[in-house]
Amino acid sequence: MEHLCAPGETLLDAARNSGLYIPTACQQGICGTCRTVKLSGDVVIDDLGGLSLQEKAAGYVLACCSRPQGTVCLDL
Repeated sequence: MEHLCAPGETLLDAARNSGLYIPTACQQGICGTCRTVKLSGDVVIDDLGGLSLQEKAAGYVLACCSRPQGTVCLDL
């Protein structure tokens, strides 16, 4: 599925606007509930510690606080 994001839209907002479900809880980048794998593309992440260094190295992002910088592909 493809979705054109509005400026400043998070990956979570984009998914919801596309009709896709990503589980969430805090929506502040703390709990890690919205953790998902980014297969390609670049994002700016404003998390508050919701991912470990190992998770980041494995390609995980937090959908609630990640904003795409161009085309991004997620494994949902």
